[in-house]
Amino acid sequence: MTDFATEKGINPRWPHEDELSKLKLSIPSENFETTITLLDDEAPVTCGSIMRIMPVDGRLMHCASSGQESVIELQGEQRVRIEPENWVTNYIPGDVVYWFSQWGDMQYFKGKRINAEISFIYGRHVKLRDLNLRETSANLFGRMDSKLEEFAAISKKTRIEGVKQTLIQVLP
Repeated sequence: MTDFATEKGINPRWPHEDELSKLKLSIPSENFETTITLLDDEAPVTCGSIMRIMPVDGRLMHCASSGQESVIELQGEQRVRIEPENWVTNYIPGDVVYWFSQWGDMQYFKGKRINAEISFIYGRHVKLRDLNLRETSANLFGRMDSKLEEFAAISKKTRIEGVKQTLIQVLP
């Protein structure tokens, strides 16, 4: 006999959030904390790679050309090439995505700096842009669990006040 979740194709872990992989997002200067639930089933390679580069201690900055999106630009060995997986071009508030500059056409440009970013979507009508300002896709690997309005207010402040030191770490 199969259970209801299996029979209906529903992720049986969903009601048991303690079994899902989680990250904690902190912005100490703003006394802000929230969690991110990883989409382990939809993006297993991306989630595994993200877990391996933790913790990330970076600078949250607002994106100038994409819309209501903030990013942490990864540095050094945290800039890992993760192939396209769960690739999306349409975003909803709360999405957390990984973008790598050497996907698609960009891989053929010589002398271009390699960029890798964790992006946080906090509003509607976001259009991620590559280094040439063309619309691009990214790996959707997580969703912010709460405090999206507060995060949006902090993100908007970075446009005027500058970057905010931000920490992402694995929840035990």
